[in-house]
This record gives sequence, structure tokens and C-alpha cells, in this order.
Amino acid sequence: MMEGVKMKTEIEEVQAEIREKGLSAPVKIACYLVAAFLTTLMLYIFSDFIGKMVTLLINSLFGTNRTIGFITVVSSIGVIYMLISLSIKLGNYWRSSGTEIGTSVTNLPNPFRDPTFKKGPLKLRAEYSRLYTRYMVNIKLTEQLEEKHSKVIEQLNKILLRLNVLLRHHENTSRLVESLTYSIKTKEYELENVLSDTLSECITVLEKDQSDKSISLFEVNSDVLKIRDGVRINAESVIKRNFKIGEGFAGSVWETGEAEYINDIDYENDSRFNMFIQRLRPRFRSIMGIPLKVDEKIIGVLCIQSEDTNGFCEDDLRALEFYAHLCTFIITYDKIVSVKGEGSEENGS
Repeated sequence: MMEGVKMKTEIEEVQAEIREKGLSAPVKIACYLVAAFLTTLMLYIFSDFIGKMVTLLINSLFGTNRTIGFITVVSSIGVIYMLISLSIKLGNYWRSSGTEIGTSVTNLPNPFRDPTFKKGPLKLRAEYSRLYTRYMVNIKLTEQLEEKHSKVIEQLNKILLRLNVLLRHHENTSRLVESLTYSIKTKEYELENVLSDTLSECITVLEKDQSDKSISLFEVNSDVLKIRDGVRINAESVIKRNFKIGEGFAGSVWETGEAEYINDIDYENDSRFNMFIQRLRPRFRSIMGIPLKVDEKIIGVLCIQSEDTNGFCEDDLRALEFYAHLCTFIITYDKIVSVKGEGSEENGS
């Protein structure tokens, strides 16, 4: 009901906005005064000529010597115009109303009723104004509906994109959990393979272009962040890209323990990025970092880089948290297995 009232109000506002505005009262008065002046002037100019012609005609026909003056001509024209005007108005009234033809003593049936007849130019102008207003209202409402339609389509496309991302995330989750379970149970599929699969799959749930993304999975090793695995990174980076706590972007995430993303890296003024090797090849324009936590201890950092600005959004950060947790579990489980293995070897010896 509220929507109906709102729509009615919008229609009334549109009608008021586009309705044709008439002349002001002073302009109307000036219009008719000018018309009266010109009419009087024309009558004055032509009445003398008409009087002479009528005088000549009457005198030649009847052999009189009569003179037809200005007043007589004007009066005759006025009477003729009045008779014609009244006759037309009365005939139009009969055609349009269908009422009885009445006199002071009789009321006769009206045979002149015409349902297709519209009386007078004023009524036609009013009808035109009404139809024009309705037409312009329809045009305005159509434009508003098209604008709302475009916004709805845009929102639906965003929802569809998000649903596709969620669907991929669900499929990725099922696939990775099955691989991890199989690896732990059978030992036939290495945990390193599950870790690599996790990194590859996490790119597919990003909302923006995925082809320009790369991943670096850092692990804390002897108080230094070192790359354990990655996607679309070269061997030199794997060997040389090591960070102490608070050093570089990955070291900063390690220090704060908070996830962060930057959509426009400032290589000149941000101390986390103006290291020599990054100034040499400032290929990435956006970056995201998520700490790998076990309780409050940071055991690594998951970094995703993009070659374009505005490469990430808040939804990406929430989606990638699952993959960061999975990486945390794999790294922690691998360490536990390694410690147990070393303990077994010592006991055996």
C-alpha cells in the first residue's frame, strides 16, 4: 500500500513538473488590449472603403442618394458577427449536450446530438493539454523505470557474481578437505601437494580478474619469514624474498597479527615497499596479507599480489581466511609429524 501511495505521489510530482505553464494575468490583458487596438484600427481603415462601396451599390440599385457612414458599417458588421457567433455557439451546444431545444413556451426533442463532436477550440486545447501532460508523464515514468531497471540489473549481476564465487568456494572446500583427509589417512598423497592445491584454489574465489594474481606462502623459520610455496612466482624470489618481523609487507603483517590489503601500493613513501628489490621491479599494484595463527602465535603469512590497482575487496579477505586456516593446519600438522618422526628415530637409536 505504501508503494502505491509513493508511486501516486511521484506521478503527481511529475505532472506538476511537466504541465504546460500559462501566461501571467498582465500578459493576458496586454494580449487582448493589443488585439482590440488592431481590430479597431482595421475597422477604421476598411469601414470607409466598405461604406463607399455599399453606398455606390445601393444608390445604383435603388436610385437613391443615401450615404453609408462609419458607424453604420461597424454596426452592421457587429450585428452580422454576433448573429453568426451566437448561431454557431447555440448549434455547438445542441450537438454536444443533447438537451432539449427549449423556448419560453415549448421544449422540443433535440435531434442534433453528435457523440463525436467536441465543442469549441477551448475544449480542444484543454484536451490537448491533458493528453500532452499524460504523454509526458508516461515518458518521464518510462525513463525512471529504465533507470531503476538498470540499477536492478546491476545489483543482480553483482549478486550472481557473488553466488558464483560462493559456489566455487564450496566446491573448492569439498575438494581440498577430501584431498587432505586422503593424504593424512593413506600417506599416498603428499601434504605439500595439498598445500599447493590450496594456494591454486584460493585464487579462484577472488571477485576480480584472477589472471594477474600471484601467491606467496611465507613460513616463520628461525625468526625469519621464508617462502614455503607459491603460485606464479619465480625461483629467485623463493630464495631471496626473506623478511624479519616488521620488515616489508609480509613482516608487517607478522608483526601486527592483523589481515590487511592495499589497493594502491605507494612504492615511494610506504617504507614497507621501498626496499631495493621492490623498487627494482615494482610489478605489483595491490597486495593482501593474512597471518597464519595458532592461538596467538604467528607461524606464517599468506600473501596474494595483483598487478592492477583495486585488485581486492573486503569479500575477498573474508573468503581467503578459510584457505589461510587450511594452510595453517597443514603446516602445523606437518611440523607435528616431523617432530614425532624425529622422536621415534631418537628412541630407536
